[in-house]
Amino acid sequence: MFIKTIKECTTNAIRHGNAKTIDVILSDVTISISNDGGLPKNIQFGNGLNSIKIEAEQLDFTTTIISIDKFTLRLEKLTN
Repeated sequence: MFIKTIKECTTNAIRHGNAKTIDVILSDVTISISNDGGLPKNIQFGNGLNSIKIEAEQLDFTTTIISIDKFTLRLEKLTN
């Protein structure tokens, strides 16, 4: 799931955001992918982001999108 998420976010950053820099941070409980492309006003969950969200939920990860300074997709493992 992490590889698919990185691929999708990289593609979106280049195609939709015209990003020049993409940062990927991985740990055992989170993945955070940020880019310096444009910040969308209305984020649209297309097939790629929907697929990531569904797979993440099946593996007990939350999906959060933050678009303040950079566009960031963050997946975090739920703790019991």
